[in-house]
Amino acid sequence: MLPHLRNVFCVECGRETEKLYDGMCIDCYIKKHNFFSIPVIDIAICKECGAYRIGGKWYRKDIEERLMEYIEGKIEKEIDCDAEINIEKGEIICRGEFGGVEIKRRLPLKMRERHILCDRCSLKKGGYFEAVLQVRKKNLKKEMQEIEGIINRKIDEMNTFISKRENRREGIDYYIGSKKAAAAAAKEIKESFNAEMKKSSSLIGMKDGKELYRDTYMVRLPEYGKESFFKEGERLYRVISVGKKIEMKSLDGVKKSVYREEMEKMKKVEIRTKEADVLHEEKDGLYIMDRENFKTYFVNKPKNWKGNKRIKIVEWNDNIYVIE
Repeated sequence: MLPHLRNVFCVECGRETEKLYDGMCIDCYIKKHNFFSIPVIDIAICKECGAYRIGGKWYRKDIEERLMEYIEGKIEKEIDCDAEINIEKGEIICRGEFGGVEIKRRLPLKMRERHILCDRCSLKKGGYFEAVLQVRKKNLKKEMQEIEGIINRKIDEMNTFISKRENRREGIDYYIGSKKAAAAAAKEIKESFNAEMKKSSSLIGMKDGKELYRDTYMVRLPEYGKESFFKEGERLYRVISVGKKIEMKSLDGVKKSVYREEMEKMKKVEIRTKEADVLHEEKDGLYIMDRENFKTYFVNKPKNWKGNKRIKIVEWNDNIYVIE
């Protein structure tokens, strides 16, 4: 014969129950027990760039998402729960289950902020740099937006900085906090502008018995590009493509290829291309009108002309030429 199981009594409310939790019935236990707690959250904010140090790491992107994950990880819980975090209101609502009873607790969220310099800004303030990126060309005005876009993108991707930017007569020097970022930017600029690139390294000291080197990347952009004009003798050539060799075509249709070093023997000519409307087509030529001054001209028809209603022209030695 089984022994008779007697109910026990809650020390709080005196109610008879089948099971006690620390001497209490489940209702009293739930009422008096917190189940969840959270310490004060310490956050460091960089006073220079606004980055957040969360869990020992600095973040500049997805800060709110990182902060929410960190706060949730700091919740001390005796039972599994879903947490609803509201940073603006400064509270956390935790929901779980204990003994078949739904548990809901509202916790105050306290955050303690310190404003300091992040590692990156501290190095930048101290003038630290691992590499110098030298961009060389006499006049960089046209290329500057693309060049700085490339550099800033690599800086952002590799979480580094430019500690100094110096304008020089022959171009611009960028002092960059990461060798990898400088190398990546130099390579992309080289490829984008078909430039020449050279790398050199200099010994700057020792650390833990190892030699420390600083890299310098010199990227020299060509002083010409597609649609540049050069004179050789009495003939004017237009650059039609830039690669290992420069492909050129004269205004009278003669093609030639030259190496970069040969370009120094040719004289660059500043000529502006203009647009013109085709008014009428003849067998051997076209009647056109300059869209700027509305003057009309008869010009030789290009060999590869496809009946376009608008064409590009240049003026050279008092003659008008069509650019194919």
